[in-house]
Amino acid sequence: QITDADGIIRYAYDKNGNVLTTVSDEQGTIKRKYDALNRLTKYTDTQGNTIQYAYDELGNLVTLTYPDGKQVHYGYDAAKQLISVTDWAKRETH
Repeated sequence: QITDADGIIRYAYDKNGNVLTTVSDEQGTIKRKYDALNRLTKYTDTQGNTIQYAYDELGNLVTLTYPDGKQVHYGYDAAKQLISVTDWAKRETH
């Protein structure tokens, strides 16, 4: 628990030390979920908006899903280097 100029902020952790919730008297609650490899899979802000994260078998972030269902896809080469990003409108950058 931390007290700053904005009030008290409380943190809850899982058994691996990942922050599960952040509760602020002023802002509300932020929630997080992690997979078995401690990668963030879900983030819910104080307004209830959720962003989801999906990873490939190598641990690379491959899909980011926004609260409205729009997705961003990430592509990687064999060396696990990011080589492309494709948004929900199929716009691709390299």
